[in-house]
Amino acid sequence: MKVALVRKDFLPLGGGGERYAVDLAKSLRDFGHEVHIFAHRYQPLEGIFFHTIEVPVKFSPLKNWIFAKNVRLALSRNDFDIVNGLSQIYPQDIYRLGDGIHKHWLRVRPSTIFGHLWNKISLRHRVILHIEKKIFSPGNFKRIIAISNLCKQHAIKYYGVPPHLIDVIYCGVDFEVFNSSARDKGLVLRDSLGVGKGDVVVLFAGMNFARKGLRPLLRAVSQLRYKEKYRILIVGKGNIYRYKKMAQDLGLNRVAIFCGFQHNMPAFYGLADVFVLPSYYEPFGNVCLEAMACGLPVITTGETGASEFVLHGRSGFVMDHPEDTAALANWLEVFEDRELSRSMGAVAQEQVLSLTIERNTKNTILVYEKALKNS
Repeated sequence: MKVALVRKDFLPLGGGGERYAVDLAKSLRDFGHEVHIFAHRYQPLEGIFFHTIEVPVKFSPLKNWIFAKNVRLALSRNDFDIVNGLSQIYPQDIYRLGDGIHKHWLRVRPSTIFGHLWNKISLRHRVILHIEKKIFSPGNFKRIIAISNLCKQHAIKYYGVPPHLIDVIYCGVDFEVFNSSARDKGLVLRDSLGVGKGDVVVLFAGMNFARKGLRPLLRAVSQLRYKEKYRILIVGKGNIYRYKKMAQDLGLNRVAIFCGFQHNMPAFYGLADVFVLPSYYEPFGNVCLEAMACGLPVITTGETGASEFVLHGRSGFVMDHPEDTAALANWLEVFEDRELSRSMGAVAQEQVLSLTIERNTKNTILVYEKALKNS
Protein backbone atom coordinates (compact mmCIF):
# COMPACT_ATOMS: atom_id res chain seq x y z
CA MET A 1 0.00 0.00 0.00
CA LYS A 2 0.97 3.60 -0.55
CA VAL A 3 0.30 5.22 2.82
CA ALA A 4 0.34 8.88 3.85
CA LEU A 5 0.89 9.54 7.56
CA VAL A 6 0.15 13.07 8.74
CA ARG A 7 1.66 14.39 11.96
CA LYS A 8 2.54 18.04 12.55
CA ASP A 9 5.71 17.10 14.44
CA PHE A 10 7.44 13.86 13.44
CA LEU A 11 10.31 13.64 15.91
CA PRO A 12 11.76 10.46 17.49
CA LEU A 13 12.76 12.37 20.63
CA GLY A 14 9.44 14.18 21.03
CA GLY A 15 6.43 13.27 23.12
CA GLY A 16 4.46 10.04 23.01
CA GLY A 17 2.45 10.99 19.91
CA GLU A 18 5.55 11.91 17.93
CA ARG A 19 7.40 8.74 18.94
CA TYR A 20 4.37 6.64 18.02
CA ALA A 21 4.28 8.20 14.55
CA VAL A 22 7.96 7.40 14.03
CA ASP A 23 7.53 3.79 15.20
CA LEU A 24 4.49 3.28 12.96
CA ALA A 25 6.26 4.72 9.91
CA LYS A 26 9.31 2.50 10.38
CA SER A 27 7.17 -0.57 11.01
CA LEU A 28 4.98 0.02 7.95
CA ARG A 29 8.16 0.48 5.89
CA ASP A 30 9.58 -2.77 7.24
CA PHE A 31 6.34 -4.56 6.30
CA GLY A 32 6.98 -3.47 2.71
CA HIS A 33 4.60 -0.51 2.36
CA GLU A 34 5.47 2.80 0.72
CA VAL A 35 5.31 5.39 3.49
CA HIS A 36 4.98 9.15 3.00
CA ILE A 37 5.18 11.58 5.93
CA PHE A 38 3.46 14.97 5.80
CA ALA A 39 4.86 17.08 8.65
CA HIS A 40 5.89 20.59 9.60
CA ARG A 41 8.92 19.48 11.63
CA TYR A 42 10.57 16.11 11.09
CA GLN A 43 13.73 14.07 11.23
CA PRO A 44 14.27 12.10 7.98
CA LEU A 45 14.37 8.31 8.02
CA GLU A 46 15.84 6.01 5.41
CA GLY A 47 13.33 4.47 3.02
CA ILE A 48 10.53 6.91 3.90
CA PHE A 49 9.35 9.88 1.79
CA PHE A 50 8.90 13.27 3.45
CA HIS A 51 6.72 16.22 2.48
CA THR A 52 7.22 19.54 4.27
CA ILE A 53 4.06 21.33 5.36
CA GLU A 54 4.70 25.00 5.90
CA VAL A 55 3.23 26.72 8.94
CA PRO A 56 4.55 30.27 8.56
CA VAL A 57 3.62 31.42 12.06
CA LYS A 58 5.56 30.23 15.11
CA PHE A 59 2.90 31.13 17.64
CA SER A 60 -0.66 31.65 16.60
CA PRO A 61 -4.05 30.26 17.57
CA LEU A 62 -4.51 29.62 13.85
CA LYS A 63 -1.48 27.36 13.37
CA ASN A 64 -3.53 24.13 13.69
CA TRP A 65 -5.96 25.43 11.06
CA ILE A 66 -3.09 26.53 8.78
CA PHE A 67 -1.46 23.12 9.07
CA ALA A 68 -4.73 21.30 8.29
CA LYS A 69 -5.37 23.61 5.30
CA ASN A 70 -1.86 23.19 3.87
CA VAL A 71 -1.99 19.41 4.35
CA ARG A 72 -5.21 19.24 2.31
CA LEU A 73 -3.49 21.12 -0.51
CA ALA A 74 -0.38 18.89 -0.40
CA LEU A 75 -2.40 15.68 -0.30
CA SER A 76 -4.47 16.81 -3.31
CA ARG A 77 -1.30 16.69 -5.44
CA ASN A 78 -0.74 12.99 -4.69
CA ASP A 79 -2.64 9.72 -4.85
CA PHE A 80 -2.56 7.38 -1.87
CA ASP A 81 -4.29 4.15 -0.98
CA ILE A 82 -4.66 5.35 2.62
CA VAL A 83 -4.39 8.75 4.29
CA ASN A 84 -3.95 8.23 8.04
CA GLY A 85 -4.21 11.37 10.16
CA LEU A 86 -2.16 11.31 13.36
CA SER A 87 -2.86 15.03 13.87
CA GLN A 88 -6.08 16.95 13.39
CA ILE A 89 -6.82 17.08 9.65
CA TYR A 90 -9.76 16.44 7.34
CA PRO A 91 -10.78 14.75 5.15
CA GLN A 92 -8.88 11.48 5.56
CA ASP A 93 -9.42 7.74 5.40
CA ILE A 94 -8.33 6.89 8.94
CA TYR A 95 -8.12 9.21 11.91
CA ARG A 96 -6.15 7.94 14.88
CA LEU A 97 -7.45 9.50 18.07
CA GLY A 98 -4.00 9.81 19.57
CA ASP A 99 -4.54 13.25 21.05
CA GLY A 100 -7.96 12.44 22.44
CA ILE A 101 -11.11 14.56 22.31
CA HIS A 102 -10.42 18.24 22.93
CA LYS A 103 -14.06 18.86 23.81
CA HIS A 104 -13.75 16.41 26.70
CA TRP A 105 -10.47 17.93 27.91
CA LEU A 106 -12.07 21.38 28.14
CA ARG A 107 -14.85 19.86 30.23
CA VAL A 108 -12.62 18.10 32.78
CA ARG A 109 -9.55 20.36 32.98
CA PRO A 110 -9.07 22.05 36.37
CA SER A 111 -9.80 25.75 36.01
CA THR A 112 -11.13 28.86 37.69
CA ILE A 113 -14.38 30.60 36.66
CA PHE A 114 -12.26 32.94 34.54
CA GLY A 115 -10.49 29.92 33.04
CA HIS A 116 -13.78 28.30 32.02
CA LEU A 117 -14.86 31.56 30.39
CA TRP A 118 -11.53 31.79 28.56
CA ASN A 119 -11.97 28.23 27.28
CA LYS A 120 -15.20 29.35 25.60
CA ILE A 121 -13.86 32.51 23.97
CA SER A 122 -10.24 31.49 23.24
CA LEU A 123 -9.59 31.55 19.49
CA ARG A 124 -7.17 28.65 19.82
CA HIS A 125 -9.76 26.40 21.48
CA ARG A 126 -12.46 27.47 19.04
CA VAL A 127 -10.20 26.59 16.08
CA ILE A 128 -9.33 23.18 17.53
CA LEU A 129 -12.99 22.43 18.27
CA HIS A 130 -13.95 23.53 14.74
CA ILE A 131 -11.41 21.14 13.20
CA GLU A 132 -12.41 18.37 15.60
CA LYS A 133 -16.07 18.69 14.59
CA LYS A 134 -15.09 18.59 10.91
CA ILE A 135 -13.00 15.45 11.44
CA PHE A 136 -16.01 13.50 12.72
CA SER A 137 -18.47 14.85 10.16
CA PRO A 138 -19.85 12.24 7.71
CA GLY A 139 -17.69 11.99 4.61
CA ASN A 140 -14.50 13.22 6.29
CA PHE A 141 -13.40 9.78 7.53
CA LYS A 142 -13.93 6.12 6.77
CA ARG A 143 -12.80 4.63 10.07
CA ILE A 144 -11.55 5.83 13.44
CA ILE A 145 -8.71 4.24 15.41
CA ALA A 146 -9.20 4.81 19.14
CA ILE A 147 -6.16 4.15 21.31
CA SER A 148 -8.29 3.07 24.28
CA ASN A 149 -11.88 2.20 25.09
CA LEU A 150 -11.94 5.55 26.91
CA CYS A 151 -11.30 7.32 23.58
CA LYS A 152 -13.88 5.20 21.80
CA GLN A 153 -16.59 6.12 24.29
CA HIS A 154 -15.71 9.82 24.02
CA ALA A 155 -15.95 9.74 20.21
CA ILE A 156 -19.39 8.19 20.51
CA LYS A 157 -20.52 10.53 23.31
CA TYR A 158 -19.34 13.86 21.92
CA TYR A 159 -19.63 13.36 18.16
CA GLY A 160 -22.01 10.45 17.65
CA VAL A 161 -19.51 8.30 15.76
CA PRO A 162 -21.12 4.92 14.99
CA PRO A 163 -19.40 2.28 17.20
CA HIS A 164 -18.92 -0.09 14.27
CA LEU A 165 -16.65 2.45 12.59
CA ILE A 166 -14.26 2.62 15.57
CA ASP A 167 -11.41 0.16 16.07
CA VAL A 168 -9.58 0.12 19.41
CA ILE A 169 -5.85 -0.45 18.89
CA TYR A 170 -3.60 -0.10 21.90
CA CYS A 171 -0.14 1.40 21.60
CA GLY A 172 2.91 -0.81 21.28
CA VAL A 173 6.08 -0.91 23.35
CA ASP A 174 9.64 -1.18 22.06
CA PHE A 175 10.76 -4.02 24.31
CA GLU A 176 14.33 -3.75 23.06
CA VAL A 177 14.46 -0.40 24.89
CA PHE A 178 11.98 -0.87 27.74
CA ASN A 179 12.62 -4.06 29.67
CA SER A 180 14.05 -5.45 32.93
CA SER A 181 17.55 -4.22 32.09
CA ALA A 182 16.30 -0.79 33.17
CA ARG A 183 17.10 -1.79 36.78
CA ASP A 184 20.82 -1.90 36.07
CA LYS A 185 20.67 1.48 34.32
CA GLY A 186 18.83 2.89 37.31
CA LEU A 187 21.66 1.97 39.65
CA VAL A 188 24.03 4.20 37.67
CA LEU A 189 21.55 7.07 37.76
CA ARG A 190 20.97 6.81 41.52
CA ASP A 191 24.32 8.29 42.53
CA SER A 192 24.19 11.15 40.03
CA LEU A 193 20.84 12.29 41.44
CA GLY A 194 21.87 11.83 45.05
CA VAL A 195 19.12 9.30 45.76
CA GLY A 196 19.79 7.14 48.82
CA LYS A 197 19.41 3.36 48.79
CA GLY A 198 16.62 3.51 51.35
CA ASP A 199 14.64 6.25 49.58
CA VAL A 200 11.24 5.45 48.08
CA VAL A 201 11.48 6.74 44.50
CA VAL A 202 8.32 8.00 42.83
CA LEU A 203 8.59 8.77 39.11
CA PHE A 204 6.40 11.28 37.25
CA ALA A 205 6.88 12.03 33.54
CA GLY A 206 4.96 14.24 31.15
CA MET A 207 5.11 17.12 28.72
CA ASN A 208 2.24 19.01 30.37
CA PHE A 209 2.58 19.18 34.14
CA ALA A 210 -0.89 20.64 34.67
CA ARG A 211 -2.84 18.09 32.65
CA LYS A 212 -0.75 15.14 33.83
CA GLY A 213 -1.52 15.92 37.47
CA LEU A 214 1.76 17.04 39.03
CA ARG A 215 -0.09 19.32 41.46
CA PRO A 216 -2.14 16.53 43.11
CA LEU A 217 0.96 14.34 43.24
CA LEU A 218 2.91 16.98 45.15
CA ARG A 219 -0.03 17.50 47.50
CA ALA A 220 -0.31 13.76 48.12
CA VAL A 221 3.39 13.41 48.95
CA SER A 222 3.15 16.35 51.35
CA GLN A 223 0.53 14.35 53.30
CA LEU A 224 2.80 11.32 53.83
CA ARG A 225 3.79 10.49 57.41
CA TYR A 226 7.42 9.97 56.46
CA LYS A 227 7.69 12.17 53.40
CA GLU A 228 11.42 12.74 54.00
CA LYS A 229 11.95 9.08 52.94
CA TYR A 230 10.57 9.83 49.47
CA ARG A 231 12.12 11.26 46.32
CA ILE A 232 9.87 12.42 43.46
CA LEU A 233 11.67 12.42 40.11
CA ILE A 234 9.84 14.87 37.84
CA VAL A 235 10.75 14.34 34.19
CA GLY A 236 9.48 16.42 31.29
CA LYS A 237 8.56 19.94 30.32
CA GLY A 238 6.27 22.36 32.11
CA ASN A 239 6.21 25.49 34.22
CA ILE A 240 9.11 24.39 36.41
CA TYR A 241 9.26 27.68 38.34
CA ARG A 242 5.60 27.38 39.33
CA TYR A 243 5.91 23.78 40.50
CA LYS A 244 9.22 24.33 42.28
CA LYS A 245 7.48 27.09 44.24
CA MET A 246 4.60 24.74 44.97
CA ALA A 247 7.01 22.04 46.18
CA GLN A 248 8.76 24.59 48.38
CA ASP A 249 5.45 25.75 49.90
CA LEU A 250 4.55 22.13 50.65
CA GLY A 251 7.86 21.45 52.37
CA LEU A 252 9.18 19.22 49.58
CA ASN A 253 12.42 21.06 48.80
CA ARG A 254 14.61 17.97 49.22
CA VAL A 255 11.92 15.54 48.12
CA ALA A 256 11.02 16.89 44.68
CA ILE A 257 13.79 16.59 42.05
CA PHE A 258 13.10 18.36 38.73
CA CYS A 259 15.03 16.47 36.07
CA GLY A 260 13.91 18.28 32.89
CA PHE A 261 13.32 16.51 29.58
CA GLN A 262 15.24 13.23 29.37
CA HIS A 263 16.17 10.95 26.48
CA ASN A 264 17.32 8.06 28.68
CA MET A 265 13.95 7.14 30.18
CA PRO A 266 14.74 3.45 30.91
CA ALA A 267 17.25 4.53 33.58
CA PHE A 268 14.56 6.59 35.32
CA TYR A 269 12.08 3.71 35.19
CA GLY A 270 14.81 1.44 36.55
CA LEU A 271 15.53 3.73 39.49
CA ALA A 272 11.90 4.16 40.54
CA ASP A 273 9.75 2.07 42.87
CA VAL A 274 6.47 3.26 41.34
CA PHE A 275 5.36 5.33 38.36
CA VAL A 276 2.58 7.86 39.02
CA LEU A 277 0.47 9.69 36.43
CA PRO A 278 -2.57 11.23 38.18
CA SER A 279 -3.77 12.76 34.91
CA TYR A 280 -6.96 14.75 34.48
CA TYR A 281 -7.24 13.39 30.94
CA GLU A 282 -4.91 11.13 29.01
CA PRO A 283 -6.21 9.35 25.87
CA PHE A 284 -3.74 6.57 26.63
CA GLY A 285 -0.41 7.37 28.29
CA ASN A 286 2.50 5.55 26.62
CA VAL A 287 4.69 6.32 29.62
CA CYS A 288 2.53 3.99 31.72
CA LEU A 289 3.17 1.12 29.29
CA GLU A 290 6.89 1.87 29.19
CA ALA A 291 7.03 1.86 32.99
CA MET A 292 5.15 -1.44 33.18
CA ALA A 293 7.43 -2.97 30.53
CA CYS A 294 10.39 -2.05 32.78
CA GLY A 295 8.75 -3.81 35.73
CA LEU A 296 7.18 -0.85 37.52
CA PRO A 297 3.76 -0.75 39.19
CA VAL A 298 1.65 2.21 38.06
CA ILE A 299 -0.74 4.57 39.81
CA THR A 300 -2.98 6.51 37.43
CA THR A 301 -6.57 7.68 37.04
CA GLY A 302 -9.65 6.32 35.32
CA GLU A 303 -9.33 9.28 32.93
CA THR A 304 -6.18 7.67 31.53
CA GLY A 305 -6.57 5.07 28.79
CA ALA A 306 -3.65 3.03 30.11
CA SER A 307 -5.66 2.39 33.29
CA GLU A 308 -7.39 -0.32 31.25
CA PHE A 309 -4.22 -2.37 31.80
CA VAL A 310 -3.77 -1.68 35.52
CA LEU A 311 -5.12 -4.39 37.81
CA HIS A 312 -6.14 -2.41 40.87
CA GLY A 313 -4.21 -3.70 43.88
CA ARG A 314 -2.16 -6.17 41.84
CA SER A 315 -0.14 -4.21 39.29
CA GLY A 316 -0.86 -0.73 40.61
CA PHE A 317 -3.82 1.42 41.58
CA VAL A 318 -6.47 3.38 39.67
CA MET A 319 -7.66 6.65 41.20
CA ASP A 320 -11.29 7.72 40.81
CA HIS A 321 -10.17 11.35 40.43
CA PRO A 322 -6.81 13.15 40.38
CA GLU A 323 -7.84 15.29 43.35
CA ASP A 324 -8.26 12.27 45.63
CA THR A 325 -4.88 12.96 47.21
CA ALA A 326 -5.68 11.06 50.40
CA ALA A 327 -6.11 7.82 48.46
CA LEU A 328 -2.96 8.54 46.45
CA ALA A 329 -0.97 9.15 49.64
CA ASN A 330 -2.20 5.84 51.10
CA TRP A 331 -1.16 3.95 47.97
CA LEU A 332 2.24 5.62 47.84
CA GLU A 333 2.94 4.34 51.35
CA VAL A 334 2.43 0.79 50.07
CA PHE A 335 5.68 1.12 48.12
CA GLU A 336 7.77 1.57 51.23
CA ASP A 337 7.75 -2.24 51.02
CA ARG A 338 10.26 -2.72 48.19
CA GLU A 339 9.51 -6.43 47.81
CA LEU A 340 5.84 -5.64 47.27
CA SER A 341 6.81 -3.01 44.72
CA ARG A 342 8.88 -5.59 42.80
CA SER A 343 6.13 -8.23 42.90
CA MET A 344 3.48 -5.77 41.67
CA GLY A 345 5.90 -4.59 39.00
CA ALA A 346 6.34 -8.17 37.81
CA VAL A 347 2.56 -8.47 37.36
CA ALA A 348 2.52 -5.14 35.49
CA GLN A 349 5.29 -6.31 33.17
CA GLU A 350 3.47 -9.55 32.40
CA GLN A 351 0.32 -7.63 31.45
CA VAL A 352 1.93 -5.61 28.66
CA LEU A 353 4.19 -8.22 27.04
CA SER A 354 1.75 -8.76 24.16
CA LEU A 355 1.64 -5.05 23.28
CA THR A 356 4.38 -5.04 20.67
CA ILE A 357 4.90 -2.45 17.94
CA GLU A 358 4.54 -5.26 15.39
CA ARG A 359 1.11 -6.18 16.76
CA ASN A 360 0.02 -2.54 16.71
CA THR A 361 1.12 -2.19 13.08
CA LYS A 362 -0.59 -5.40 11.97
CA ASN A 363 -3.85 -4.29 13.56
CA THR A 364 -3.50 -0.87 11.94
CA ILE A 365 -3.00 -2.48 8.53
CA LEU A 366 -6.18 -4.50 9.09
CA VAL A 367 -8.06 -1.22 9.61
CA TYR A 368 -6.55 0.13 6.38
CA GLU A 369 -7.82 -2.95 4.57
CA LYS A 370 -11.30 -2.46 6.03
CA ALA A 371 -11.33 1.11 4.78
CA LEU A 372 -10.18 0.06 1.29
CA LYS A 373 -12.75 -2.72 1.14
CA ASN A 374 -15.61 -0.36 1.94
CA SER A 375 -14.45 2.55 -0.22
